Amino acid sequence: MDKQIGYGRWKAPADVMARAMARMRERERAGGPRKAVIGSGKEALAEAIRRYPNDPLRQLAMFLDASPLPALIGRAREVSAKTRTNHGDMLRGAIGDLKAINMKVQRLDQLNRRQVMALAAYWTHEKGQTPGTVANKLSALRKFFTQVGRQDVVPKREALYEALAVTGVSQQMVTRQQVALDTKAWTPKGVVPLEVIEEVRETYPHEALLMELMLAWGLRVSEALGLRPHSSDTPNFLLVHRETKGGRWRKVPYMKDAQKAAYQRDVLNRCRQWAEKSRRLEMGYPKLTLQQARSRLYNVMAEIGVTLEQRGVVCHGLRHEFAGDMFFDITRHRPPSENGADSDWYKQNKTLVADAYQQVSEALGHWRREISSAYLGSPTKMSKAQRERMEQSMQLIAGNPDVKQGLVAAGVEQFWITGPAADGVLLRAGEAMQVAGRFQEGWTAENLKQVHEVLRAGVARPIQFVVSLEAQPQGETLEIFLDR
Repeated sequence: MDKQIGYGRWKAPADVMARAMARMRERERAGGPRKAVIGSGKEALAEAIRRYPNDPLRQLAMFLDASPLPALIGRAREVSAKTRTNHGDMLRGAIGDLKAINMKVQRLDQLNRRQVMALAAYWTHEKGQTPGTVANKLSALRKFFTQVGRQDVVPKREALYEALAVTGVSQQMVTRQQVALDTKAWTPKGVVPLEVIEEVRETYPHEALLMELMLAWGLRVSEALGLRPHSSDTPNFLLVHRETKGGRWRKVPYMKDAQKAAYQRDVLNRCRQWAEKSRRLEMGYPKLTLQQARSRLYNVMAEIGVTLEQRGVVCHGLRHEFAGDMFFDITRHRPPSENGADSDWYKQNKTLVADAYQQVSEALGHWRREISSAYLGSPTKMSKAQRERMEQSMQLIAGNPDVKQGLVAAGVEQFWITGPAADGVLLRAGEAMQVAGRFQEGWTAENLKQVHEVLRAGVARPIQFVVSLEAQPQGETLEIFLDR
């Protein structure tokens, strides 16, 4: 009997799903730049140089018009018009900048690695451009050279950093910050996702379901709006294949935790029921384009206060919440961005952590494991950042002689930083730093009042002070040694 997947008024035959999965596996195997791109614009460049032998800008204009600009990853496709325009602007800017540093060229085939490295140094040292901007410009040059069959002119990774070091440009100057030093997930910021979603459901049931798709399955806003749950629902995972970044399909698995998996199943079942109302069986808004649908959803989020200004979180944070939950589901530890385990644990479990990063990356729709660091943080960088935060917190007290002397005068015998700050956790704006103090015998309410006045006057952030009746408070502590 021919098996079918789905129910209701639309059913996907098993052979349709099988063909779809085969196409997805082909895309997965394709991973990375396509070989067909290499040298694809060589003839177009030669013709442009022949027609305009001494005008590099006209050569570039003709080359861009005549040569397709394919995406290097994801499905085989042309990049968007906006991306194409930005690409051309960056290449034109590079030609102009070469003239500014006395390295003017007459023909685009004269461009070489020495000039590229000089441009990177100029952008970094003279123009003071950000690492992200410099990285984008180098990427545009790399794509150009790949199209004309000279892909080695702009090297990658370590080879690039070594070549740039000669010009005084460090890796940090051309590398985007892709490590989350502070989580964007909701729960660590004191916002309970399901409580907010239930609040939203009272007035906006559709938007509440879209939020649950992001929370339960890690979908982007566009993916949630474009989802057709009947065709994406499989027994072991959710097939995400519409409105994805770069057109790249992916499989999002069920969590190992039974309760989490049950929630994922429940969300998907309710989405299937909701989609039955749509002629195309999808979760988006009828008669709205994707851009209009995104705007409508964001307007609702602003109305209910899901903004950085009002609640300290945004809709995309639900995707970060999913990433953290999946990392915990695999490792039983919260991710580095949430200070979920000490650095020794990460060192002892390198293989498990690496596997978790890879699985999270793939579930989120990325093909590089290191992209997960933008969601989960990095054990190495987090441990360094934690130490720096701990030192900064201690300096607020220890670096202020007036505060230390005031505490001693108020009868404080020992003083500690406690709570999240003692563990190097980044405190939110306006969040009080927790501290504790042990008084000398015979202290009174007047001593406590005096301590509050000293801290309020001398520390440039809110402080929550508690009296410790023990030799040392429970939990993590940083002791501030008082001068006597």
